[in-house]
Amino acid sequence: FISIGFENNNEIEKLKIVDVFGKTLFYENIDRFQLNYSNKINIMEFPSGIYFLQLSSINNTESYKFIKK
Repeated sequence: FISIGFENNNEIEKLKIVDVFGKTLFYENIDRFQLNYSNKINIMEFPSGIYFLQLSSINNTESYKFIKK
């Protein structure tokens, strides 16, 4: 599992996890007006490798790399 939590500040609308080839393995729409976001995502079925967690707003996308062993 990976745990994700942040204060939304009416910006983040989408969360997704993609592999190094750009394939989306997890996707969630986020309510922009939800002040605090928290989720525990099961990645047990993901093969070992490098992944990117992407948080997208209207104007920007931020990516965070993580490795599953």
